[in-house]
Amino acid sequence: MNKISFKPLVFIFFFSFLGVSAKASEHRQERLFNELRENSKKIDSLSSFLKMYMGDCQASAEASECRQKSAVFQRQANQSSYVFFAFEDSIALEIRPVSEEQFNISWLPFFSAFGYGLSSQPPKQWSKEGLPFYSFMQIRGQLPPEGQVEEIIKWNKFGRLAAEVIVTPRGTWKAAPKGKAPLEGMKVIWKAIRIFDSRSGQTVGIWLNH
Repeated sequence: MNKISFKPLVFIFFFSFLGVSAKASEHRQERLFNELRENSKKIDSLSSFLKMYMGDCQASAEASECRQKSAVFQRQANQSSYVFFAFEDSIALEIRPVSEEQFNISWLPFFSAFGYGLSSQPPKQWSKEGLPFYSFMQIRGQLPPEGQVEEIIKWNKFGRLAAEVIVTPRGTWKAAPKGKAPLEGMKVIWKAIRIFDSRSGQTVGIWLNH
């Protein structure tokens, strides 16, 4: 009697299961991100938001009133989550292939606008040029349908990748490298970030603060 081997069928089922599981996880991340976004207030201009939050009031007769309004705005903002977009001039990403169909995204947890920073903590290290130094955070990439990892790398190289960021404000910070002017910023809790192709809107990675 001939023996029948079920090993190929087992492997096929196993890898099919992994594919279905990965897709289910991606859909779940999309759903959770969308829920967070729906419950967050939209920031149309990060520059204007930071200017008001940080109390950027010029020395004038209205400076005192401006600072009072800023203090009220800051207290109110600390009770909500906000979502904003960041494009190639304000986002730092690295794409590293894992295989032909998998890749990791490293994103820098620091954004800036109007001369102010936005991060979870003030910088503790600085570059030789006096710029703040932060460690990258990791996201497992989501390959678009019919897409290839090489495409994602090119999208990042030519500035096509953008980010949709959700944060909760938590006050302000100030720090300075030795002998340099201080840098000020808004302290935040990172809630979520979605990396996407700015042309098609296709998601290529989601990070959630579980």
